[in-house]
Amino acid sequence: NAIRQTRDKNNLKQNHPPWMQEFARNLPETIKDPPEALLESESHRKERILKGQKDPYLSFGWWVYSHITSRPWFEKTIVSLIILSGVGTAIDVETNGEYTEEAWLGVIVEVLYAITSIAFAMECIFKIIAEGYEPLHFFKDPKNGLINSFDFMIVVSATTLSMIGTRESLMGLKMCRLIRLITFIKAVRSLRVIINGLWSGMQSV
Repeated sequence: NAIRQTRDKNNLKQNHPPWMQEFARNLPETIKDPPEALLESESHRKERILKGQKDPYLSFGWWVYSHITSRPWFEKTIVSLIILSGVGTAIDVETNGEYTEEAWLGVIVEVLYAITSIAFAMECIFKIIAEGYEPLHFFKDPKNGLINSFDFMIVVSATTLSMIGTRESLMGLKMCRLIRLITFIKAVRSLRVIINGLWSGMQSV
């Protein structure tokens, strides 16, 4: 059992960023064996707080995490929608939003905007539900907190501006759609690691 516990602890350490491993190594001797919650991976954390719970909301949160948000297809779908949103934004900017000669193109762009907006909103909702009764972890997660916060801000801003419907709000909505392209860093692992490192550093200050 002692060998198994040591092996499990080493596996947990390997699944965490270097700064957290260094922190664990520098703990005083009196607490050299850090709490498992400090070293556990995100998947272990989700399993601990959600799996097997009798609470219907927690059970639903575990289902959302295990069947949707943790699946590779989910992230790939979101990245694909970001690309499609970028294409629609490029067409909208190029035509200045005027589709007098090609009305069908305007319809396609609007449908594309509607689909991507709903999908991005559902992404945030699913990920927050998957946090159970700790929704703020969606924003404070050391690995994805910055990107999650940015996504949430864009979704809220775009939804609000689309509901206002004035000329100025429509210009702001186009700006939100352009800024949303920044979230393409989800697909670039090296950039994501850099952003996550900066976010973790800011949280520790």
